[in-house]
Amino acid sequence: MRAVTAACPSDAELAAHVGGTYDASEAEAVGVHLDGCADCRATVVALVRARGTVDGAPAAPTLGPGATLGRYRLTRMIGAGAMGVVYAAHDPALDRAVAVKLMRAATAGDARALAERMVRESRLLARVSDPAVIAIHDVGEVDGQVYLAMELIEGSTLAGWSRARPRTVDEVVAVLVRAGAGLVAAHAAGVIHRDFKPENVLVAPSDAARPTRVAVTDFGVARAAAGAEARGAGNTGGDVELTATGVAIGTPAYMAPEQLDGGEVDARVDVFAFGVTLWEAIYGARPFIATTVRGLRAAIARGATPAGSSSRGRVPRSVRAALARMIADDRDARPSTMAAALAALGPPSARPGRALVLGAAVLGAGVVAGAVLIARPSSVPPDACTAGARTAAAAWTPARAAVLRSQLLTDPASASIIDRALATVRARASGLEAAYGERCRAAPTAPVLACLDARQVELAAVVDELTARPGLAPDAAEAFAFTIADAASCHAAGVSTFEPRWPRDPAQRRAVADVRIAAVAAEGLRDDARFDEARRAVDALATSVAAAGWAPLEAEHLYLRGGIEIIGGVAATGRELMQQAAATAERVHADYIAASAWAQLVQSATWDQRDPARGLEYARYADAASARLGRPAAVEAHLRYSRGTTRIAAADHAGGEADLRAALPLAERAAPELVPAIIQGLGLALEERGEYADAIDAYRRALAALVAAGGAGRPEEALFRARLAICLNHVGDTDAAIDEGRRATALADRILDERHPDRAIAHVHLAEVLHARGDDDAALIEIHLAQDLLRAATGPRSDLYGNALGTEAAIVTARDPQRAATLAEQACELQAFNVGDDAPTVAACWSDAAVALLAAGRVRDAERRLITALPMLERALGPDHALVANTYISLGDARLQRGDEAAAARAFEEGRARMSRSTIDDGYLASAEYGLALAIAGREPTRAHELMTQAAARWRGDPGWQAQLDDAEAWLRARTRR
Repeated sequence: MRAVTAACPSDAELAAHVGGTYDASEAEAVGVHLDGCADCRATVVALVRARGTVDGAPAAPTLGPGATLGRYRLTRMIGAGAMGVVYAAHDPALDRAVAVKLMRAATAGDARALAERMVRESRLLARVSDPAVIAIHDVGEVDGQVYLAMELIEGSTLAGWSRARPRTVDEVVAVLVRAGAGLVAAHAAGVIHRDFKPENVLVAPSDAARPTRVAVTDFGVARAAAGAEARGAGNTGGDVELTATGVAIGTPAYMAPEQLDGGEVDARVDVFAFGVTLWEAIYGARPFIATTVRGLRAAIARGATPAGSSSRGRVPRSVRAALARMIADDRDARPSTMAAALAALGPPSARPGRALVLGAAVLGAGVVAGAVLIARPSSVPPDACTAGARTAAAAWTPARAAVLRSQLLTDPASASIIDRALATVRARASGLEAAYGERCRAAPTAPVLACLDARQVELAAVVDELTARPGLAPDAAEAFAFTIADAASCHAAGVSTFEPRWPRDPAQRRAVADVRIAAVAAEGLRDDARFDEARRAVDALATSVAAAGWAPLEAEHLYLRGGIEIIGGVAATGRELMQQAAATAERVHADYIAASAWAQLVQSATWDQRDPARGLEYARYADAASARLGRPAAVEAHLRYSRGTTRIAAADHAGGEADLRAALPLAERAAPELVPAIIQGLGLALEERGEYADAIDAYRRALAALVAAGGAGRPEEALFRARLAICLNHVGDTDAAIDEGRRATALADRILDERHPDRAIAHVHLAEVLHARGDDDAALIEIHLAQDLLRAATGPRSDLYGNALGTEAAIVTARDPQRAATLAEQACELQAFNVGDDAPTVAACWSDAAVALLAAGRVRDAERRLITALPMLERALGPDHALVANTYISLGDARLQRGDEAAAARAFEEGRARMSRSTIDDGYLASAEYGLALAIAGREPTRAHELMTQAAARWRGDPGWQAQLDDAEAWLRARTRR
């Protein structure tokens, strides 16, 4: 051991300390000296900054504009830190701007191992689909250089934003709360950041008081780096200098004590780091100042008390109390979750820049409730409940009901709709009077009275508008009645529907009513699939909406415009409008529109963007809005339907089916127009499980329910028939499948915009069933038409376009196997690019592609892909799914071509056993029997002959299997001649 005295160490000794070459005792001796020597500490800081890494290894090379990393072309350097250098870059494959982080060489260590680790971390992070978390697109390694490609956010770090202009405490807290929402989302997905600090919070624009985007970055990077470094996972020595990053997986100055000690960590380490970051942003300095880990541990143990004011202004008591708990030495004294930590900061609506995502997905009802308690007096008149009950009773009387019925009933054919609307008003009035009764008098709190007052406004508005409009269209009368919320929910915990769905000002209310009447007419055009007329009608309302000057009406207008585009127009435009609707509704507490808009976005993200993870994120926001409303049946049915089908798309079949089964009785009671779609969703669950006969029954019931509800000729019919066609094809009823497929495409072509993905999908499905019938020329016409549509609708890099390429590959395999193999590989690469290599859909794609690879003579490639796909498919679909069975059959084909008859026989036996338990067309079972006969013919000729005879019998009479039948019969004839 080198002796280190009280004299200052030499530059070489300090460099060795910075480089980590000393053992623990030597490091401790230098650390003790550094504790008391400002000059040496400054030297260490300079050394670390000059070298750029903790061990003095060279920094990552600086690359100029035009240089490439993988497929990314660098355009400029954005910044640099201890972990790496960040560049703005262009991704030519997707024609988008990205940020590329090139890891420093010392951080990378074993570059390939680090890349693999970071891929795993990024895949985990991909589950966190949240606006407050930066999106990771890609991880790669080129010539020993590891890089990440991620979303490009044009802004600055939290520190840069703080310095750009004077900030108030409220502004700082609002921005950090939005960053905290990213940590909440990450924790929900099982991801702990472990290196949260100001440099890992991006804010855009960089000088805005209320930024449009706040996102947390560098998830998993410190963790991945630590996993690759030999220096590993923790720091127990106690005296590593705090200017070095990467120690104990993170930046020590922001670390929780258990993290500094190298102990177990959970979400509370991020709570601690968040608290330190927030303290620093408010007060301009961190709560614990030290130059070594030992000193830092001692400072944390002593604790810190937040002051009542800073250079940014007064610090609210709630913020100070929350800060003190977040940075507690004892982790059990901290908030147990990030959501709890954020809630403790106080209601964001009392500050500028309330976070949309946090209000919708994290704090939910508590945010709005807090705002109302601040806005309204803490005490209420003792007779407020009695007075409210009297007002509700006076608003609706039998005499008023009779007058209204006579005014509204101008056509006897509409009597049922008018009576239903008036029954709704009567029930809401009665419910409001009851809600002002005993429960209100027992606890006349400000939130309850505020909620009841909002219902009172709604009841009065509807009665007045119905009275003032004799001859009002029945659909509009029913729509008006629907705007009165159920007052019983005002007593439910967590409900916060304090904003009425009508303005309080009579003149403004009249303007809103005029717009809503016109909107109902536009909805009728939309429901009749007259999308161009509906679009023009809604666009014509823009001036009236603006003139009304009531923000919730703006949200309603955006929602209606977005729905027309999503259902039958340009899906991408609709999605953007729906996002605006959700944002506007959240801002003004229009929770019905918020819940409905988020639920629509769930569907659009899942089926138009093929992004169920994003869909499930939107479902969380919809759920929060529904909870604030008290979970009314109609809203809850819509949410559960949307979330259920998205869960099925995300391979959570049990969860999806549970949501759909819960949605059905709700819809039957309160939203009958949703019943056909929910039944279709249950059919999708059955189809995904491989229960095709039951799925056919469900799709037919969905079509019958759609016709009964007057929905024939709508886009849903095209969707239902397309899925029905696929399932009919699976069970071998190709004639009926082609009939349904043609009806689906004819309807889709007639009513859907060329840029709507569902129009192209209908043609893809028709191509599939035509190919199954053996009509490949007609199938090619359909698939090429679908590809042309998809190029316009989603672009040639989408997974939908990849699906279409895969279908074309299947069609041309027999006539051009080399082209088929190329198409199949392109299809699966596009799938993997969009959803990740380990997604079940990618495994299914490679299982299908193996047929083309085998036909092209690429046996080893096919076998490799099949071996990789099998366990993924078994996990996702279960062992007896037809697709799993078919993958075993293809594996048998590959091994048979390779000459390994014993291995081939085992694979065919597996495929045969599993296929026999499925409900798919028996032709697939015959394929297993045919292959097994070939594999065992040499050693079991009698059984082989029996199997081949059985296969031929299954194929006989079905034109879709004619080629296979010809082969089987030729084999049998050859054996007979012998």
